[in-house]
Amino acid sequence: MDEEHEDGENRETVAVFSGWGMSLALHAIVLLLLAFVVVAGRLLDDPVPVRTAIVEPPPPPPEEEKDERELNEVDITIEVEVEVETPVVTDLDVEVEEISTEDEEVSEVNEAKGREEAVSASETGGAGAFMAI
Repeated sequence: MDEEHEDGENRETVAVFSGWGMSLALHAIVLLLLAFVVVAGRLLDDPVPVRTAIVEPPPPPPEEEKDERELNEVDITIEVEVEVETPVVTDLDVEVEEISTEDEEVSEVNEAKGREEAVSASETGGAGAFMAI
């Protein structure tokens, strides 16, 4: 039984060393390839050929000759039909209407519900108005 145990430990030891050896070999190959790329890049001193092109700007558009115009005075007469001394209306005679709603229920309280600065009888806006959209 001790022989089998020792044999199993030897196999594990060999597997560990072979794994480390394969990792070391792989990393060495990668480092050599990267070193080759760096050395090859330094050996190539020739710049990339570039063809320069000079583009001339387009000529300016020809100036158009402006015709000189003569100004003629024209006599215009304005006829005023009605002159009002006080054109602003200050008093309006409007009958006061009773407040009515489409609801047929009779409210026990005649006070308007909602905020004091609200104009309508029912408030349709507020913080949660757009949450339903």
